[in-house]
Amino acid sequence: MSFINNLSMRGKLITLVLPALLVIVFFATFSISRNADDLNNMRQSQAMVNLQSLEIR
Repeated sequence: MSFINNLSMRGKLITLVLPALLVIVFFATFSISRNADDLNNMRQSQAMVNLQSLEIR
């Protein structure tokens, strides 16, 4: 507890905000990665649909 008491106001603020900010960045990165994977899958599906429509003609 004395460690926290010895920190400056700036240090206390950083100690409070930094973990929350890291969690937000982690989940944002995870979400962006998942969306990029979904986009890639949709593009592959669209390419397959286009190929299938060419075979039907």
